[in-house]
Amino acid sequence: SVTGVQTCALPISHNGFDVDQKIAATVSGIDLILTGHTHDAIPQAIKIKDTLLLSSGSHGKYLGRVDLKVGGGRVVDAASTACHREAQKD
Repeated sequence: SVTGVQTCALPISHNGFDVDQKIAATVSGIDLILTGHTHDAIPQAIKIKDTLLLSSGSHGKYLGRVDLKVGGGRVVDAASTACHREAQKD
């Protein structure tokens, strides 16, 4: 067995933000949903119950980043942002 490995549920969705909010509100055990289809970017992840939702918008305009701290098989802390792609020229 591998030691120090944490497992989290991190689905990538193309249902749209409204549907993913409903999923987060009703399905337990999901740590983070990377949501798509809806073209609006969410500058920082929002939390619904114990699930974070993050959307980077559409057409590659934004680069989404989320840093997760995991403990006991759950996300215990998170920081996120959506950066405009032109700002990421490094």
